[in-house]
Amino acid sequence: MVWAKNGSTTLSGTADEINVSLTTDKTMTVLTHAFSSGVLTDRFRVGNTTVDSGSNYSRRTSTDGSADSTAVSQSIMYDALGGLSNVNKFNITYIVNIATEEKLLIGFGAITDTAGSGTAPQRSEYVCKWANTSNQFDKWQNTNGGAGDYVTNSNTTILASDLTPEAGKTIETGSIYIDTDTNQRYFWNGSSWSLQA
Repeated sequence: MVWAKNGSTTLSGTADEINVSLTTDKTMTVLTHAFSSGVLTDRFRVGNTTVDSGSNYSRRTSTDGSADSTAVSQSIMYDALGGLSNVNKFNITYIVNIATEEKLLIGFGAITDTAGSGTAPQRSEYVCKWANTSNQFDKWQNTNGGAGDYVTNSNTTILASDLTPEAGKTIETGSIYIDTDTNQRYFWNGSSWSLQA
């Protein structure tokens, strides 16, 4: 199984959402690294063609090893880390995305809490599901439910396992290759490599 980048969005300014379009796939990993100005309450949704904002999600979460918290028939999924201002947050979410099954997600998150080495970061574990048994999702959205914004360089990247590798690139005529073991130079003439005389 080869993992490849399926979709990625990096913000170039402030926003309330990070939206990623992707190719449908059965297994995926979502990496989100969010920075905030003001309060960050990071939530996420998925959808086919458009993001589903109906009451089709449920979740179970635990923060810093506490007892589980659950919510059903929700319009959004989340990891329970939130409500903090001007933070740095990182989540890893693993997903099974089979068209005829409910979509299952399991993930882990960390958030800086108060800046500096005198305060430990917070952590969360979460499992969520999207109760859609008709389609694979091809949209992912992080949305801030807090009073702040995602700021520049906040990023969501999605990796997938069943993508077709990209075709090889053409080598530009005149390229030089240096073999560091023999300290020899080779030149590409457009069809073959030749050793420098």
